[in-house]
Amino acid sequence: MAQFHFFEARSREVVRHIAFRDYLRAHPQVAAAYEKEKYRARDLYPDNSPSYADEKAAWIRDAEAKALIWFNRAADGHND
Repeated sequence: MAQFHFFEARSREVVRHIAFRDYLRAHPQVAAAYEKEKYRARDLYPDNSPSYADEKAAWIRDAEAKALIWFNRAADGHND
């Protein structure tokens, strides 16, 4: 299933989403951990999308912070 996000032009949210996407693509172990977290949240709240999203939010915030650091370093020409 595809998920779509729409933002205003020049929104900071665009960079956040792209950084997270690219970070997951570059770090398969993090992508696997994210998948596990999504299943965990789904199993806790199978019929409640807002609670599902709230449950995995802390994990995503942590991963996004790491992704933005990684993304900005990559943009500056540094590799990890």
